[in-house]
Amino acid sequence: MAITDNTFHRVQAAGDFYKALGVSPLADDRTIKSRFRRLAAQHHPDKINQGDGIPSDDYFVYLKLAQDTLLDPARRFAYDRFGPDVLVWSNVKTVQDFLFTGLQRSIPQYVGGFVTIIILNFTWWSNWGRYVSDYL
Repeated sequence: MAITDNTFHRVQAAGDFYKALGVSPLADDRTIKSRFRRLAAQHHPDKINQGDGIPSDDYFVYLKLAQDTLLDPARRFAYDRFGPDVLVWSNVKTVQDFLFTGLQRSIPQYVGGFVTIIILNFTWWSNWGRYVSDYL
């Protein structure tokens, strides 16, 4: 299933597949499938009147994407740890691939934070925390 920009934007805005499906993060596959079937029956594009201005097919695609993500153990693992960004990672199939890609994408943030702390330490924050050595 292809992810459109509009669907990805909805995922980023909503941010939580568990809330969209109305299940707990500890829910098993059976509960997720059952809840999706119930919501799919309510929000299927063929059953909803198109006169309200809300594109029902986008919401149905969002629900289907939520179900597919939460039923795949590797994608669910990655979604729980790295958030909805994992949906656009290409050529990632296994838990190890998701971990490697997630760490690659988060390392610049940690390196940037470390460099910022070092720079602040050498500029104007160098006296901060020196009182701790008096108590050690």
